[in-house]
Amino acid sequence: MLIVDDSLTVAKSIEAIVRSGGHTAMIAFDTDEASRKLETHEVDVMILDVVMPGKNGFQFCREMKAHPQYKKIPIIMMSTKNTDIDRFWGRKQGADEYLCKPAEPLALLTSISRLVTSDARIPRRSSHMDPASEAGSLERVDSLRLF
Repeated sequence: MLIVDDSLTVAKSIEAIVRSGGHTAMIAFDTDEASRKLETHEVDVMILDVVMPGKNGFQFCREMKAHPQYKKIPIIMMSTKNTDIDRFWGRKQGADEYLCKPAEPLALLTSISRLVTSDARIPRRSSHMDPASEAGSLERVDSLRLF
């Protein structure tokens, strides 16, 4: 999983939620760094901020969905931009999900789970996780908050 967010605090909070659900994650602080990581790592889901310096999340999402190698990577956009037009625009750029910050941990993990199970091309779970323990992980993170 690749988390792309220019805020260290937010990126680390998202990473903690993702890891509590039994997933592995790496962080990129801008879209240039994300592009470099995509060249050297397999990514099963991308969690992408919208407002970042340089190329914004909408632009990067559109590029990823147009790229033959990366177009099947599910993208969850997360932003404080939470109007209907923002959600519409995110989906129009190719985002598979659009969550508003601060996202509820259970909502984020549910979105991740739905996206990774809908695309079987890459193993998604850590090998030590079974469905029963994953359900327990979801219950444990219910009390977490992003930020």
